Amino acid sequence: MGQKIQLSESQLRNLIKESVKKAIMNEISSDMISRASAKLYGKYGWNGTERDKLETDEHGNPLHPKDKKPMAQHFRNFSDAFQRAKRDEQMNDPVTREAMEIWNDVQSDVDWDITDDFDNEGCEVSGYIEVDGWEFSAYGYAERAGGLEVEEIESVDFKSPDGQEGSFRP
Repeated sequence: MGQKIQLSESQLRNLIKESVKKAIMNEISSDMISRASAKLYGKYGWNGTERDKLETDEHGNPLHPKDKKPMAQHFRNFSDAFQRAKRDEQMNDPVTREAMEIWNDVQSDVDWDITDDFDNEGCEVSGYIEVDGWEFSAYGYAERAGGLEVEEIESVDFKSPDGQEGSFRP
């Protein structure tokens, strides 16, 4: 049998609260997360109605009124939860799942074009490839040191052989 851990009632309550919060953030739809994030941002974001009422830390970063954690962390948490929910939703769609599998096999063969050059800081790129009736258009960021090397693919749009369209983030 494993080692026993003793928790006070308040520690147990906090543990349960955090576990439930994580489970809920991992199970709710991307649309619901997006609406909740928009509400928080509308209230406390850069042009939010309540932003000027927030306390700040020693660096001037606004703090959430309840937990006193930086608002930026709350926004990142929503963004992470949204990305997880979106990916889970995509993985539940068989056409998107098949597109992702095909993309993983062919992405190294994509011809990339520079769409926006940031001088020494890299560039935005777009690429297109057609394989077995599937069409893929991808967008991302690249470095140009000694050639074009794609660092991050931001999104991939696809069209299946039977005309279904969709997109995903790799």
